[in-house]
Order: sequence, then structure tokens, then C-alpha cells
Amino acid sequence: MFERFIEGPRRAVILAQEEAREHNHNWIGTEHMLLGLVREGESLAAEFLASIGVPAAEVRDQVERTLTRGTKTPSGHIPFTSAAKQVLEDADRESTELGMHHVGVEHLVLGLLCERDGIATRVLGSYGLDLEAVRKRVRKPAVSGSEFFGRFTDLARQALMEGQESARKLNHNHLGTEHILLGLFAVEGVAVTALHNLGISHDAVREQLLRTAGFGTKPPTGSIPFTVRAKKALEMALKDALTLGHNYIGTEHLLLGLMRESEGAGAQLLRGFAPQEQVRGEVIRLLAAPAPALAPVPEPPPVVVGREPEIQRIMQILMRKSRNNALLVGEEGTGRTSIVSGLAQRIAQGGVPAGLAEVRLRAVDATTAGDAVEDPDRTVLFLDDVRPGDADALRALGRGKPRVIAVTDPGTCAEFPDLAAHFQVVPVGEPTHDETVGILKQLRRDYEAHHQVTITDDALDAAVALSARHITDRVLPGKAVEVLDEAGARMRMTDGADRTVDARHIAELFADRGTGEPAVDDRSIWAMS
Repeated sequence: MFERFIEGPRRAVILAQEEAREHNHNWIGTEHMLLGLVREGESLAAEFLASIGVPAAEVRDQVERTLTRGTKTPSGHIPFTSAAKQVLEDADRESTELGMHHVGVEHLVLGLLCERDGIATRVLGSYGLDLEAVRKRVRKPAVSGSEFFGRFTDLARQALMEGQESARKLNHNHLGTEHILLGLFAVEGVAVTALHNLGISHDAVREQLLRTAGFGTKPPTGSIPFTVRAKKALEMALKDALTLGHNYIGTEHLLLGLMRESEGAGAQLLRGFAPQEQVRGEVIRLLAAPAPALAPVPEPPPVVVGREPEIQRIMQILMRKSRNNALLVGEEGTGRTSIVSGLAQRIAQGGVPAGLAEVRLRAVDATTAGDAVEDPDRTVLFLDDVRPGDADALRALGRGKPRVIAVTDPGTCAEFPDLAAHFQVVPVGEPTHDETVGILKQLRRDYEAHHQVTITDDALDAAVALSARHITDRVLPGKAVEVLDEAGARMRMTDGADRTVDARHIAELFADRGTGEPAVDDRSIWAMS
């Protein structure tokens, strides 16, 4: 059932289980699902409810007044009530009938309204909502009216029309961020110039979209409605235009808006070709505006818990006059690449010394690293996972400009001691137990959404402790992430819509030692090795 659910509704279902557990209820009802939708006040679900006149805070208060707490906290899996299961089925059906290829939070709200009786239905009904009115709201773009679209340039309007035509040719009954992205390729402007400069083509994007979404089964008729994420992207385009001091919305703002709506299919497609900050940086460069102009909307923090010394060392190396290339040396799985990602985030957010403020990181491989760079003084090349066969290319890069950050393992580094003439080594060791737990906390939400589970703090601690003790051929944090992923996958295969992964489930991945009884808390052999 959950295959078509995107992150927002999946997250709401996970939070519904947390609400049931916190209320000591051994079932998940429609009331818990409504609480899950409004639990995160800045989520897309809360924004959608607010757009139809339902404030999240008031909803929670109303539901809480009708609930009584149980006497005992439930353990293990909490089942859905028959009404809650019906809501999920109705949400899937509403999405299909509206011609959507995914189930979003708006469809989950429609599913709740389909129920004839229940706490959630009564609370939503108290705001004067009815099923057909919300259906119309889902079909109708949030951004509408002559005043809003009057800000669009002719090229931006044409891009939206071309996006609708792309959706029609793919037999898609919705106009999503992915179709707007395709529309941007069809018109001249800053957006298509930036995309072409980064080597991103219309055909490559369309081919990738077909691999992920495919063709629809029935050609749409009439006007094709915007998806919720597409509407949000258009609103973000307006905000970007105002932030940049522009009183119009052009193709460049549409592209920036697509990337701001990071969970949309358009942004996901772009990330397959270039990092988000690289696309944004190219747009800003073409507009001749400083990158900090986009600072009011911060990026999510990079996963670099406990790596402050390494990041500081890399920045110091890059600011040197000579031997200003960094070689990160560590075993695979120690988070070498995430350190560079953390540096890229800091540069994008302006959290670096003035000497690095205008630097752009450009990811390349050894075969293309020697290509001409437009501005070598302001460019830093990043080569990930350098192998022995890349040594000659690395030597050539180290002798000139631009500066280079490369990542390799200790064995490769030892084979070529002469690299020290141009590169300064930055050792990357395993993080501590606490640092690894911090990294897993940063990753937890992604794995919860993927596996449709809740992951407890003690599960994270157990993943680090048991993997460190028993998986000797790999390193932290990589092996702890593997354990967490495997536990989520195993839980996902069991019956039930969502479950909780705790320390017990992590321990179950480790088989008994020897032929005797297992030692207490000592499951010694990694089940998948």
C-alpha cells in the first residue's frame, strides 16, 4: 500500500505511531493520524491544512481534549484500527481518481474526510470542511490569480506552458516540479543557460524521469492541475525573486524555486546530475549577484558530527600560497566524503573565512579533471575515491591551478609518497562512539521514511556498539549505518504498516557465538557477513 506514498505522508504515519505510544494507546486510530499530520508545525502537512483554514495548534488542542490516556505504554508493534486502514486506502484511491502518481499529505487529509464518523472527521468538520471542497482545493493551484502570475515574465509563463505540454506527452494527469523542469529547457533564459553550463540536458533529464515515473496510462484532458509541491515551488520562486531584489519572476527564479522544494521530483532529478548548491551557484553567477543573497533560507546541516578539526584543517590548507591541495586519507566508510560535503555547505552558507567566500567546489573524476576551468583561482576540484591508476592525473593537478581536494585510502596513499610534494595529508580516522551516534541521529529521519519505521535512540546506540565490537573488517560510521539499514529492511518485511526498531531488533541481527548459549548482550556474528 505504501509504495506510492511520498515522504510527507509516510512521516505522518510514523508520527501517528509515536502519538499512540505517547498516549499509552495500543492502537493507531484516525485521531492519531491527524495528530501525526500536525505534529511538525512547519511540515508540508501543516502548511496544507493551514491553506484550507485549519491551524495545526488548534487541531491538536481539539483532539487532545477528546482523548483519554491509557494506563500502560504499549510495546512492540501497534496495529491500525480498521478505520485508520480505510483512511490509508481512501487516500490512495483519492490520489488515483485525481490523476496523481503519488500519495501526498493532501490525499491523506482527503482520506480522513472520507470517514463518516470519527474524532479526526469531527475535528476537521468543525472548520466547515467537506470532502468535495477539499478535492477542489487540491485540483486548484495554490498560487493563482492575475496579481501573482502578472509578475511572471513571458519566458517564465512559456516555461510553465511547455511544462504542461511535457506532462501531457507523458500521459501524466498532474503538473509537477519535474514537468516545470522540462519546460525550462524549452525556452531561452538564465535557467537553461545555467543547466547547460553544468552539462545537464533536456534529453538526459527526461530519460531519467521516464525511468522513475514512466508513462501514464491515459492522456489527460483539459487543464492539468499543479501538484502541491509544484505550487510550493512557485511560491518559493517568488520569495527568491524578492530576496534578490527583483520585481518579476523569471526562469532563473523558477529554477531556484524548484530546488528550494527539495522533496519534489524536479529537485531530485537535478541532484542526480549536479549538487544543489552547484546549480544555485551557477544561477547566481549568471545573475552577477552575491551568493549570500539566498542566506535567509538555510540549508540543512551537513552530516559532519565531530569532524570540526578536519574541516578547519582543509580550509587552512586551501588558504595557503603553496602546497594548498588537501588529500583526505582514510578507510572507506569513515565519512571522508561527508567532510567535503560539510565544507561545501559552509561555503554555500557563507560560514567560511573571507578568502574562501567566493570559492566553488566542483566534483570531477580523474578522466575529466584536466579540462579547462573558467576561473581556476575561485574553483576547487574535488576527486572522490582516488585509485592507484589516478596517480598521474593527481600529480598533474597538484602542480598547478585550480586547488584540489582528493579522497583516498591509506594503501593508495602509501604507494605514492611523492604526492606529498603537492598535497598535504589530512588523516580521517573512525569517529568515537558518541560522534557516530550523532551521525546516525542526523541520518535517522531518512531511514525512518524509507523503511516506514520509528528508530529509537537505544537502537542507534546498539548499532554503534555491536558493529564496533563484532564487525572487524569495516569501520565506523559506515558499518553502523549498514546495521541500521539492515534492521529497518528486516522490520519492513514483517506484517504491519509501521513498527519501531529498538535495541532488541539490532541485537537480533547478530547470531549466537559458538555452539553454546548466547552471552548476554553479546550477539557476535554479523548475520549478513
